[in-house]
Amino acid sequence: MHVVDIKYLPVWKYCAEVAQRKNEENETAKGTNLKIGNDMKLANFIEKEIKEEKSSPEVIEYKIKQAKFETTLCFKTIYNYIDKEILEVKRKDLTCGNYNKKEKFKKEESEFLKPNKD
Repeated sequence: MHVVDIKYLPVWKYCAEVAQRKNEENETAKGTNLKIGNDMKLANFIEKEIKEEKSSPEVIEYKIKQAKFETTLCFKTIYNYIDKEILEVKRKDLTCGNYNKKEKFKKEESEFLKPNKD
């Protein structure tokens, strides 16, 4: 039987400096920067295409590639920017795609499963 003296057990103490350093390290690992970055020209182009031209994100992706912007975005990224309100447009501004995400519908009971009122 192995006996360990209690004075040799590790004791954990809180240290504010260590906690602050760990917090700052974790802050730096919070994901990547936005792909659109500070490219306001591209952001304004996307917003104008959606609001005025009524273009879909798929069409905008093609137009971005044709216009040869410095930054290229795929349509899914444009949808994500709309949903996260990074761009100043909303889903309702789109001609298609104005739907509630994960809308839940109640299933109606079948006629056979309803109890008789007799």
